[in-house]
This record gives sequence, C-alpha cells and structure tokens, in this order.
Amino acid sequence: MCIAAVVFAQEKHYRAAVRHIESGGIGYNQGYTTLELFLASDPCQWCVIPFVDLKGHVFNNKTFAANGGAGLRALLGNMVYGVNTYYDYRQTDRLHSNQIGAGLEVLGEVFDFRINGYLPFGKKISNPYNPLFSSFEGHYMLEALKYELAMKGANAECGFHVKKTNNFEFYVAAGPYYFIGEFGPNLWGGKIRTSWMYKDLVRLEISDSYDRTFHNRFQGEVSVGFSFGPTSKTSQCASSEALISRLIQPVGRQEIVVMEKQRRDSIAIDPATGLPYFFVFVNNTGTSDGSYESPYHTLADAQANSSPRDVLYVFPGDGTTLGMNAGITLKNDQKFWGSGVEYTLTTTQGDVLIPSQTSTSPQITNTGGHGVTLAVNNDVSGFTIASVLSNAIFGTNPQNVSISNNTIQNNTSFALFPVRIVVNAGSLNATINNNSIHDNACGAISFVLNGVDLAEIAVTSNAIANNASGVLGSAGSALVINAGGSSGGNCSLTLENNTISGNAASALYSYNGSFNSYEVIATNNLLTGNSGTGCVFLNSCNVFTLTATENTISNGGDNGIMTAGSATMATAVTTFTENQIIGNTAFANGIFLNHAGTNLTFIASDNQITGNASAGIAVNADVDNLVATLENNTISDNLNTGGNPSGGVSLTNFGTLAGTFTNNTLLGNTTSGVFIGSINVGPYVCLEMRENNTNTGYVFSSGSGTFNLAPCNVSSINTGTITPMGTITIVKSCPGAVVCPP
Repeated sequence: MCIAAVVFAQEKHYRAAVRHIESGGIGYNQGYTTLELFLASDPCQWCVIPFVDLKGHVFNNKTFAANGGAGLRALLGNMVYGVNTYYDYRQTDRLHSNQIGAGLEVLGEVFDFRINGYLPFGKKISNPYNPLFSSFEGHYMLEALKYELAMKGANAECGFHVKKTNNFEFYVAAGPYYFIGEFGPNLWGGKIRTSWMYKDLVRLEISDSYDRTFHNRFQGEVSVGFSFGPTSKTSQCASSEALISRLIQPVGRQEIVVMEKQRRDSIAIDPATGLPYFFVFVNNTGTSDGSYESPYHTLADAQANSSPRDVLYVFPGDGTTLGMNAGITLKNDQKFWGSGVEYTLTTTQGDVLIPSQTSTSPQITNTGGHGVTLAVNNDVSGFTIASVLSNAIFGTNPQNVSISNNTIQNNTSFALFPVRIVVNAGSLNATINNNSIHDNACGAISFVLNGVDLAEIAVTSNAIANNASGVLGSAGSALVINAGGSSGGNCSLTLENNTISGNAASALYSYNGSFNSYEVIATNNLLTGNSGTGCVFLNSCNVFTLTATENTISNGGDNGIMTAGSATMATAVTTFTENQIIGNTAFANGIFLNHAGTNLTFIASDNQITGNASAGIAVNADVDNLVATLENNTISDNLNTGGNPSGGVSLTNFGTLAGTFTNNTLLGNTTSGVFIGSINVGPYVCLEMRENNTNTGYVFSSGSGTFNLAPCNVSSINTGTITPMGTITIVKSCPGAVVCPP
C-alpha cells in the first residue's frame, strides 16, 4: 500500500544513454558499445508503474546484439518490487541466437536483490566447424567438431548503496551465476561490480567475474546519459527520493546472450559417399578383426577383408616385415597408409589432420612379386619398402595415384623400377611427393604412357640418390617418361624441389614416342653428380614448353638440359631463369637445344652457366624461326671440348633469327664468347647487343644471307672484339633494320 510522505523533487522518467564496456565478459570476448532507451510512467503519480527498456549493442568486431524488455515496478511500504521479461538477440559469425529472459527485483533505499533467468530458443547450436582429429575407435575415425552454443542459466545479485550526496552515488553488488549449454559446459561462477554515478549524467563501473570456463573477466564501463520527458508531478505516493529513483533505475541483468565454444566427437564422414570412412588396421602383433583395438596380423588379412574406399592403416608392430612380407594388392579408391606419417583426410566438415601415431613407419616387402600393386585411385604413403623381387610399387591404368612419404630402397631387380606406372589408355593424374628412393638396382621412377589422352605428373620434394641403371642404360635413369612409342596425347610434368644425385644415368630421361603437347615446369631442383644428362627430352611434339627456374645442375656426366636431334618439336618455347649449370663433364653443354622444328623461342636470364666441358649454351636446333633473348647471364669458363663454334653462346642452324643480348658476362670461354651464324641457305639475322662483356670476342657469320647487328654504337657499348665473317650491316635497331649513317 502507498504511504503518504514528504513532497519533494520533480523527476523526469525517460532516460537515454550511450555506454561502452571493455573488454569481454561472461560468454563473450569483445568489448561493445550500447545505445539504450528506458521509458517509464510517472513514478510520482502511481504506486505501480510499467516500463519499457530497449538496447542495441555493437561489438568491437562489428557483430550485433539487442534487448527489448518490459516490466512492472511497485512501491509497497519502504521497498520497490519488480518483475520483468526480455527478448535478447545476439549475432556471432556462426550463430544468431535468441532467448527469453525473466527477472524479479526487490529494491530498497540501501539494499537490493535481483534474480534473473535466461532461456534460449530456436537454433541454439551453430553448425559444426574447425574439425580436429580426436581418436580412432573400432573401424572409424572420430573428429572433434567445434560448436558455438547459446547457454541457458540464471544469475542473482545483492547490492548495497554505500553513499549518496547531492552529486554522487556509490554502489557495490555481488552474486552467483550458473549457465549450461546443450552438451556442456556446466559452470558456476560469481561476479562483483562497483559503480560511481555523477548526478544523472555519468556513470563509471568496474566489474570482475570468475568461473572455470570463462575464467577471470575484468571489465570497465563508462556511460553518459540524460533524463528527458515530462516532469513528474508530486504525489502522496512518494515515500522517499531514493525509492522514486529505484522505480526508474536500469534493470540489472546479463544483457548479452551467454555463448561458449565446445567440441564434440563425431564419426568422420566421406563427402564422396555420405558414409563414414571405414578403417582397416594392421599390426603384426595384433590377432583379431582389423579394428583399432584389435588389428589384423597380416597385410593378407587386410587385403582379403577390405572393400573399395577403405583406409588401410598399418602400424610397424614389432619393427620387422613379419606378416607384411607378401606385398598387397589394393582395391579401387583405397588409401594405404603407414602410421608414422601425418595425413590430411577430407570429411564433410572439412580437412582433418591425422597426426602420426608412431615414431617409425612399417616395413613391407615381397620376395615373390610386387610390394604394392595399385588399382584405381589409390594413395600409398608412410612405408619403408625394401628388397622387393619386382617393382616396389606397380600400377596399370591407376587413373589417380599419390605416392608420398615412403622410403624405397635396396630393390635389386636390374630391369624393374622401384616405382612403375603404366597407362595403356585414358588419363593419369600422378603425384610423387617427399619420398626417399635410393640404392636400387634400376632407376627410381618410370611412367610408361601408351596412348594416354592426358597425363598430369607432379614429382616434388623427393630425394632420389645412388640408383643404378640396371640393364636399361639411359632408359634406366632416375626419372623416366616413356611415351610408349605412341603418338598424340598430352603430358604435363612438374619437377619441383627434388634432390636427384649420384644416379648411374640421367636425372630425367624422356623418350620413345611423341605427344601433341608437352609442358615441363622444373623449379628449384638439385641435380648433381648423375652420370648422364640433367634433363633430356627426346620426344617429338606439336607444342613443347619448358620452363626451368632456380635449378642447380652440376657435376653431371653429360649436358645440363637438352633436346635431341631425333625429336621434332613444331613449336617450342624454352625459358631458363636463375639456374646454375656448373661443372658438367664429358663433352657436356650447359644448355643444348638440338631438335628440329618450325618455331623456337629461347629465353635465358640471370643464369650462371660455368665450367662445363663444352659450350655454355648451344642452340643447334634445325628450326625455321628462332627468337632468342639472353640477359644478365654469367656464361664463363666453358671448355668447348665438343667442338662447338663457341664455348660461350653458339646459335646455329636456323632460317631466321631475331635476337636480343643484354648485360651478359662471357669470360674465359674457349674459342669465343659468342658465335652466331647458320649453315642454312640465305639465313636472316637481326641481333641487338647491349652492355655485354667477353674477353674471347664475338664471331658473326652472315653466310649467304642477311645479318643486321644493332645498335649503331654496338662496338662501343659492348666489351670485346667483334669479328665479322661475311657482310654484317650495322643498323639503328631491330626489327626496323634502318642502316646507320656512315
């Protein structure tokens, strides 16, 4: 009931405020800014007043939240009693959450008490994200999926108005809270806060909360507001100024929906089938059903009891080849994985990294045949494959194959490669990555492409060392691309970050048949100490593209990179950039292009080609049109034991040549620094030379054709003697071919 009391001040019972809080609090990690509006009826006219409370929040990360609430407060005796209900909204990057809140208040002149409950509705759990490997269980892999949860709960608080003067009010409050999500966490915590109010304008607050999930959350808040609206009329209902103030003060509650991130295990699903991945486990110390808890004892058991698309996961067991000495024949779409390597598995929730489960890899062999026989779409990774009678890994028409992180060694057949892929028709996508292939009797990797439509081959980050060539000679090189004697089809080869060293023949040997198009990209490879050529291409093709960048080819027994006269490449584009081709012996040229064709574009820039037994660059390609650009190369100390016209740069055997030589250093090359001339009938040359330096001179032969040399001051802007053979016309520039004035 209302009790008559002293008539006093004129209150304004509408209020607006702007406030900011830093940093995160219970269930959120960002500070935020709030615009709020509180509307109530005249507290001096009624003992029971309704109110409306509206708030909008913008977090520092540009997400939003909002509250809309209504309630009633009643002045009874010397206390204010209140009840309220709210709708709360919160946006995060992964979940838009909604909740209903309800609260009760008991507000006095000195002491306050309030209790609030919060109940999310609608979507309360985000879609899963950020999958991580959790464990193996039975025949399945569990992935720990992350979820964002809106949490239900309650909080309570007791407050104490310490002191109020005409201008300042000091307040302190504390209380417990409890929140729980759909599948945890279950958390209890406590919060304490204290605030200072200057008049009705500025409020400063600091608070601290702690629980075992969100831990310590210290916050600071500043609020600037003002009251507005009609002035309150006096009434016998006013018990005191303090109680009037309680009727229209802000509601104390958790205004931000409490959210937490939790992980939950789920069986990994194959996105290609919508079914769980099925794992078959092998451990030669196991005896049972191929589950994680009781693996199969032998590879033969796994082969017999697995299905297409299964993952065969093999442990090293006792460290021997016991139970793993008869090889294995895979089925379509199977992955054959050793436990000593980490893997990335694509699931419906994203890629999951499976960490290595052991510190060593399993060892397998086959004293009666192949180590691993491929089917279609296989992945072989994480094994030591040694002393196999036939090929360590063999496949016919595998379509898609990945061979990675294996050690393949000591295979002794002198006619069979450790890795051999044969394609009789169709297409091939092959990745050979991060393997160690060493000390085998016949090469390392062989691709036989019989009538292939499209072969896409990537050989990356492998160490291929000390392999003999067996009975195959050059065809037993470290990496062999064998076109199978066929014609047509397309091939792309990526050779990147490999170390190919000490092998008995060439590092890369490509031969036996032709392609429609052949694209080779060789980047950052170390080819050293091999007895044959660094890279040799003997295949004819309509379009040949070679891009060699940042490779080191050194101390080999033949040319660094070459195309051979047996090949006809109608159109060829060869680009050499930032390579080191050094110290190759036995009549070796650094770069030797010797094929036949119509058009050849040759670009060499920023290369170091030094100390080779024959020429640094010899382009003896029998082509109609040659475009040559050489700039910023160091081509020095090449011995020319092969009898080229020049030990530095030799360009011969073309119909027309458009060339640009700029800023090349050609010192100490036997015979001459540069020779350009063609034995063809009536050749045409237009060559521009600027800022080149040689101490063995330039020799230019016009033969029976036309030779234009530019610019007009070519002799003074290049260092070294120019020796003409025949008629050499000095022109202003190419291709204009305007003759310089006498």
